[in-house]
Formats: sequence, C-alpha cells, structure tokens
Amino acid sequence: MIYISEIFEEFEKAKTKQDKIAVLQKYYSNNTFMAILSGTFDPRIEFFKLPRKFTYQPSDVPYGFAFTTLAHEHRNLGFFLEQYTALPVSGKIMKLKILVESLHAGEAEVLIGMLKKKLKIKGLSKSLIKEVFPQFFPPKQ
Repeated sequence: MIYISEIFEEFEKAKTKQDKIAVLQKYYSNNTFMAILSGTFDPRIEFFKLPRKFTYQPSDVPYGFAFTTLAHEHRNLGFFLEQYTALPVSGKIMKLKILVESLHAGEAEVLIGMLKKKLKIKGLSKSLIKEVFPQFFPPKQ
C-alpha cells in the first residue's frame, strides 16, 4: 500500500512538468488521492474554517505503524464539510484533532493542507491540476 504523502513525495521528485503529469495520471485510480486533489482544488467543495490556533501532536511513528491511514479515513472527510451541520464546529475540531494525531505525520500534513485548500507540494498548482483533471473545475455560466 502506498501512502498519499508518498505519492506527493514522488510527485515532488519528478523533474519535468511531463513527469509530474505522469505521476498524477499514474494514481488517477487511487480514490483517496483523487479525493485529496478534489477536496483541495474543486471550488464547489467547502470545508469548515480551521481555527488559527489549531494545534495537534504529529505522530512520530514510521510509515506502516500509524493507527490509521488516509486511505482508510477518506470516506469520513464529509464530517469536515462546511454544510455538514450534524456536528458542531467544536465537534469537528475534536474529531479532526483525533484523526490527525492517528495518522502518519506526512498524511496529517496532507489532510490539513487539503482542509485549508493549500497543499504545500512543490510543483503542484491549480493550473496544473486544471490541465490534468478539468473535472474539478465547473464550467463558467
């Protein structure tokens, strides 16, 4: 199993734009990877606002030893949507803190980046994603 943060590491190591596109296309069938990209770049997806002082203790365990993975948890990302009102913001914050502390530190960073819609991945841009995955961007009316 490959971790989402490992995919982004592979992406960052790609030297040319074409190599980066090839990495993105290689993982097109990875539902978790596509959910992270969609959550980050699709303007129709809105997450609740993280508090400025949101803190958590990043896990220091190596890959394969974290309590859970984004691959397992990506189905639960709907809890963090702005329009999900069954859980108050304080509940979302508590749930998120528990989740990110259960993930490998690299995956936690990816999740937080997605929720902020600002993944800190070298070479990953809105224009590149729009070129490779235009389905994330609705046509202008």
